[in-house]
Amino acid sequence: MSAIFAGGWSLRRVFVAVGLCLVAVGAPLAGAARPAMAHATLLSTVPTDDELLPSVPDTVELRFDEPVEVLDGAIRVFGPDGERVDLARVEPDGAELSAPIDAAQRGTYTVAWRVLSEDSHNLSGSFVFHVGERSGAVAIDDSDDPLVDVAGTIGRLLALSGAVLVF
Repeated sequence: MSAIFAGGWSLRRVFVAVGLCLVAVGAPLAGAARPAMAHATLLSTVPTDDELLPSVPDTVELRFDEPVEVLDGAIRVFGPDGERVDLARVEPDGAELSAPIDAAQRGTYTVAWRVLSEDSHNLSGSFVFHVGERSGAVAIDDSDDPLVDVAGTIGRLLALSGAVLVF
């Protein structure tokens, strides 16, 4: 025997109605779902890490698996003497970044990079290349800027709050 609710609704009808509502709401949401975003990944560099070159290249290039945002000091190139040799500008082209450099010294060059992934995470790294001879990488300060970390955290929390409000 099925229970009858006010207005003549049986328990079975209530379950069917709830199920239909879930399907009606869930189907559009499932269709609009995007794959989970992951951090951008550095795919390649020109010159490559630890490459020995006959002369200094005109530019340093980085290629990622997705477009990234350029932060202040996104690509810094240090010569064998520890002085910056990049021209302090980065030329973004989708998932590729390039930074022109002006140098002629022989030895090891250190490249430090920092970008913002589409999922708002700061990414950074470094690599070296050598011109004529290997002389050893210079020590660079690659510590995170606390203000950037705080801004990123606040941005992620606001995005999460907005998503929670939508649902």
